[in-house]
Parts: sequence; C-alpha cells; structure tokens
Amino acid sequence: MIKYKSSILSIAFLFCSQLAHAQANSVTAIQSTYQKIQDLQANFLQSTYVQVLGSTVKDHGVFSMKKPGMLRIEYTGEHPKTYISNGKKLWIIDPELNQVETHNLSNRTVPREALEFLMGFGNMKGLFKIEPWESELKEKEHTYLKLTPKSDSNHYKWLACDFGPDNILKMMTISNKSGNLSTYIFTDVKLNQGLSKEFFIYK
Repeated sequence: MIKYKSSILSIAFLFCSQLAHAQANSVTAIQSTYQKIQDLQANFLQSTYVQVLGSTVKDHGVFSMKKPGMLRIEYTGEHPKTYISNGKKLWIIDPELNQVETHNLSNRTVPREALEFLMGFGNMKGLFKIEPWESELKEKEHTYLKLTPKSDSNHYKWLACDFGPDNILKMMTISNKSGNLSTYIFTDVKLNQGLSKEFFIYK
C-alpha cells in the first residue's frame, strides 16, 4: 500500500512539473509574440459587474495601441467616450458633456501593469505572480493565466487572461479593489497596421 501511494505521489509530482513547464513555455511564447507587435487594434465588448448596484453594465467600442505606450479607447455605445494617450498625456473626451480633460500620464492615471501590457508583457514574470486560471471555457490550445501584481496595485487585485493559439489576448477579467468585476472580450484583432502617432494625440 505504501509503495502504491508512493507511485501515485511520484506521478502527481511529475504531472505538476509538466504543467509548470508547459505554463512557463506558454508565458515565454506570449511575451515573444507581443514583443513583435508594433501596433494593435481590436473591437471589444465590456461587461462590468458593479457590486454596489448588484447589476452588470455593458458597453462596447474599439481598442487601439501602439508602442511605446500609446493608447486609444473609443466607447461607441449609448454614452460615447474616448480615452487617448500618446504615452505622456492622457485625454478624456466626453461628447455628451462637450468636455475634454487632460492629465499628465503617470502610475496614478494608468497602472504600471497596464503600461506593461501596452509594451507587450515584456516583463510579465517580473511584475506578476503567474498561475493557471481555472476557466470554465477550456477552448482548445488556449492559455488561461491568472496574473496577480507583485507590487501593491491601487487599482485591481488580479487579471484573468485568455490567450488564443496565436498567443493574442482574447478575453480579460479584472478584479477591481472596489469589488467590481470587468470582463473584456476582444474580436477582429488587427496587428501591425502602421497606425500613425497622430492617431494617439487629441487635436
């Protein structure tokens, strides 16, 4: 009986070791893929569970990024809003209020982990504790990772990420410290289109 249990334990350790090795390879592949991306554009569907309301709010739009650190998020739903950053400044355009806010970009306005995502997960292993994400989706050849910031993030607790067979992010859930959960589904992803720098400046 002891020998039998020992064999099962050895198999379990071997299996866990193989899983860890596979996960490490996946993280390396994802980082390598994003390091080759100069710009990216995708449609997104956002669903946010607001804890204080006990309800889910949905929105959609277009997400664009360009290295180094340029970002444009256009919400095109019932209440349109646009966020534009050239890596130094952040503009928030609200057409309903006919208002434009301008902020100097810093870790206060955009978390360091989010900036690292824009730079291509270049230091994912350094910034995050990486674990398998036990997603219910289980799409074939997808990689599911839970990323917990090693530093004390003022914005969120963890990210749950679904990367497709091409190592590109397909879905991400953010657990905010407020108790809200935001899920983003990305579709029609386009890479390296040569987006201009002017696209990431408010004029």
